[in-house]
Amino acid sequence: MVTAVVGYSLSDLNITALVHSLQPAGRAAPFLGVALSYLLCGIMSLPLLLVTGCGAPSTWRRAAPYAASWFIAMLLLFTCFGTIGVVFGNIVQSLRGLISIGLGVWVARAGWTHLETHVPRRVFWRRFAGALLMLGAIALYVR
Repeated sequence: MVTAVVGYSLSDLNITALVHSLQPAGRAAPFLGVALSYLLCGIMSLPLLLVTGCGAPSTWRRAAPYAASWFIAMLLLFTCFGTIGVVFGNIVQSLRGLISIGLGVWVARAGWTHLETHVPRRVFWRRFAGALLMLGAIALYVR
């Protein structure tokens, strides 16, 4: 687990270093960083694709929206880390937990209980308290 955490942290630090090294490109620096990273990953993965087979065109079509969403997410991540740094960027990213709690409540109340089940009020208030603590921690860090 330590190896995974260290690797993940070094990856985040390297995103910042990459974006800052591409600063002469101006606002295109995060896009170039993402493009270079995933181009390198694609080139390195190409032999595996050739060994395992290219897959059916329908598989590629079904994967395309996910790939596009991932690419946009990475573009925003690189922009975030390049703009506000790794530590604060990861703190801001932790807001996705709060967003998922809100979306879960909304989905359950909308009647889509096959996606998100109703939770007891006690659990909801625990989550709400955790969300307030998270917002407080972010506010303290910013301050």
